Amino acid sequence: MRSSWLPQWFVAGKAIKASPLLFQATSIGNPMITLTLCLSAVMTIACGPSGPSNTTAASEAERTILMLAIAVESADTALITDLFWPEATYDDFANQITYQGIPEIVGYLTSAH
Repeated sequence: MRSSWLPQWFVAGKAIKASPLLFQATSIGNPMITLTLCLSAVMTIACGPSGPSNTTAASEAERTILMLAIAVESADTALITDLFWPEATYDDFANQITYQGIPEIVGYLTSAH
């Protein structure tokens, strides 16, 4: 049976020695502590970022759509021009009309909205 005294340091000549209980008291000898630390490490790794994914591409597309909505709402022709390629085609499905090129698209978006 272990005694309840605190671990001590002993001086033996020119060397300082520690009681064997010092290492037992400071080491992770308890299986519950070991299990808790291992589970914490696994959860930290599992819940961390998983690396690059397709969310970056999706967020860029979402930003472009939001910028287009803001440009149409404010009739900002410079931003509309920057968002479309020169050979872009804009289909107005509701009215069955197709606008080709930036001048037609800018004209439609600024006049219709």
